[in-house]
Amino acid sequence: MIGRAFSGRMALVLVAAAAFVFGGGSTWAQGDDRAQILDWYRKAFEAYDNGDYDTAAKIFEQIMHADPTQDVAMEIREKIMQRSVHTFVEMLQRGGTIGQFSEYILQKSNLGGIERVTDPAQIQTWVKEAVQEAEFEKRWAALIKLDAKVGPYATPYFVPYFLSNNENFKVNAIVSLRHMGEQMTLAVMEILNAADPELRRTAAIVLGHLKDHRALPALARVAQNPNEDRIVVRYAEEAIVNTAGQEVLSIDFKAHYLRLARQFYHHDPSILVRIGSGDVVWWWNEQAPDLGSKLSYSVVPVYLYNEVEAERACWAVLDSDPKNVEGWALLISTNFAKVIETEKILDAVRMSPEREPQPSQSEMEMLEKNQQILTKADALARSAGLENVYAALDMAIKDRRTEVGVHCIKAISEMENRYTDPGKPILSALHTSDKRLRYHAALALVRIDSLRAYAGHKDVVPTLEAALGEFGQRSILVITDDEVARNTFAAQLDGMGYAPAFAETGWDGVERAKRFPSHDLIILDTRIGVHPIDVRTGRADDRTRMNGGEPDDPTKSYEKGIYYITVLEFLERDYKTKEIPVVLLVDPDNEESVRGAAGVGKHANRIKGFISRPVSPDKYSSLLPQIFEGIQDDFKKRSTEIATWAAMALASMDPDHCIYKAEEASNGLLGVLDKSGPELDGLRIAAISAVSNIGHPRALPSLQRVFQDAAGSIPLRVAAAEAIGVILQRNNEAPSLDLQEAFQAALQSEPLEIQVAVAHALGRARIDAGVRWNYYRSNPVPVLPPEGGNE
Repeated sequence: MIGRAFSGRMALVLVAAAAFVFGGGSTWAQGDDRAQILDWYRKAFEAYDNGDYDTAAKIFEQIMHADPTQDVAMEIREKIMQRSVHTFVEMLQRGGTIGQFSEYILQKSNLGGIERVTDPAQIQTWVKEAVQEAEFEKRWAALIKLDAKVGPYATPYFVPYFLSNNENFKVNAIVSLRHMGEQMTLAVMEILNAADPELRRTAAIVLGHLKDHRALPALARVAQNPNEDRIVVRYAEEAIVNTAGQEVLSIDFKAHYLRLARQFYHHDPSILVRIGSGDVVWWWNEQAPDLGSKLSYSVVPVYLYNEVEAERACWAVLDSDPKNVEGWALLISTNFAKVIETEKILDAVRMSPEREPQPSQSEMEMLEKNQQILTKADALARSAGLENVYAALDMAIKDRRTEVGVHCIKAISEMENRYTDPGKPILSALHTSDKRLRYHAALALVRIDSLRAYAGHKDVVPTLEAALGEFGQRSILVITDDEVARNTFAAQLDGMGYAPAFAETGWDGVERAKRFPSHDLIILDTRIGVHPIDVRTGRADDRTRMNGGEPDDPTKSYEKGIYYITVLEFLERDYKTKEIPVVLLVDPDNEESVRGAAGVGKHANRIKGFISRPVSPDKYSSLLPQIFEGIQDDFKKRSTEIATWAAMALASMDPDHCIYKAEEASNGLLGVLDKSGPELDGLRIAAISAVSNIGHPRALPSLQRVFQDAAGSIPLRVAAAEAIGVILQRNNEAPSLDLQEAFQAALQSEPLEIQVAVAHALGRARIDAGVRWNYYRSNPVPVLPPEGGNE
């Protein structure tokens, strides 16, 4: 049995073979780089043909790190095809670096950079030739052009032939769409919404030939519609059997729509379009004036495409079942995800204005316009109701979608009734392994302010105290499917004071790296990509490893993960991730070849070091600080935000009428006061407010140090003075002698704002009448003389 992962790669091989047979119009990259890479290619295959696979692997590694252009990758692909198409199959089966290289070349030569033909007249000419030409060779030549240069955008031009009286034309149109494959599915699916049953019938026939699982929910909805035309139902049923091997009655179209929505929402690589159309959404417009324009599309920002398609699938579910909780949860999640995707791109641009390439002015305007529009998406997500937002939070926790979970928690904190018992999902968030969810859950629980104790309420204040320590902490993303390495890094990095995060696959790693706030460093395992993963979860599945790569659950679909070189490629292409430094986790037996290839390749500047297995602190404890010393960004500002919110939450607790005891976080708050730096002023002022609210005299020495620090800002020192006064008054205490001296000096020489704060503090404190008079007498209010008088 050949696994889905290998079958997917075989599809790439066949695409490449077709391109070789029918030729192409590429112009090869010129210059020394091309010559060098092709020379490496020649030497690698000399070694490969002689059975020296280790040498071949080392040279292949060099080529990947050199990052050949798409043109050069296509040239290499065709050179391998000239040897034999079976060479690719053999290399993929061999695995390791050699398998990685073969997949890399297939992906590189087909990924992006395809110049689309958009001229309607040209497209219509090619469609006409593909359908009406009598000679097979001419029809085939036109079809190859449509497949390679037009793709799904040709679909509307085929639609009129669905109603043709010439059966040959209709058959040729169906064959053409079938040949162009799964890239046509989403466009053809929309024709099932046409009013004319003949159009729906022909669309069902085409989908039956395409055998794309993405079409199953739409086909099942048609087949199970009691009002549908009987002939349309028959062809829809046949399409379902051809696609899934199941009878139509066993297909739950709502469940399949939900699955499709989840796949788009999770950016599942198994459903992404093969070529182009990753930024268009199709729909059927029955009101269009002519048949050729009824199938329409809208261009959407590519970073929102998956969320838009997920949203449309949710609509299909809720149209038939408005009470479907999972449909609502996914719809809420996709709305929040759209907001997040837009915000993180804008934030990345604003945080690093010097980073290249910068978006153009028009692109920035479009981003900002989308952000304004998506404000409504955020509001609509909340309008779904509290119960459904709780369901979305529960889903986000299970899916490990932290940002979506945070948005859900914020919505809940604003929507939930004050002084009520919190829902279970927010308590689950309080105890999840993801600290950002824990912190935001604790903040929300303080705002809800339940009047009675509940299970887990004692964990709120310790969680907020932990959040106080977040400032200045570097975040490190570890991408590895090695559970032992993950556990080891988790303990070691946490012990070194870093904040570790983890991804089990290359796909998951790329997605997590794109999230905001961004990680400061990525540790990337060079082993990734060798184990199959469940494409619905994006996670490695241990059972497939034990079965030699074959899943023992036939209801799941599996793909191999992407190799580390491909991860580096995706990181390089994305604006949000291209500047994140990388450290490679390597095996001792291939460390030399990896180091050599990395040192001369495109990613040489990004790769900052290597960690050799087995993982131990002595191998990287000194490396990480050296890397971070060279990174100039505003990570302190990013990481102090949650700490500031935590301090503000502690400051908001009523000491006398609250189930939470803020004084339990006193150590953390005092630790914040002992830090320094202008970037921490907001956090320290919030912490001062919290210790003032707690009112314990143990805070007085720390507050006095803040007040007497002449390098501190005026607002910070004012806050410290006022807090001293509150604590002295609450405890009916007199200021210490050294504090009295500090206040006396401040009244005589400090700026007016500080003098006012000191005066207020003295007014609150318990002070002997003689001492109080001495303060007043030593600091008389100056009287300005009249104009022209003597002082």
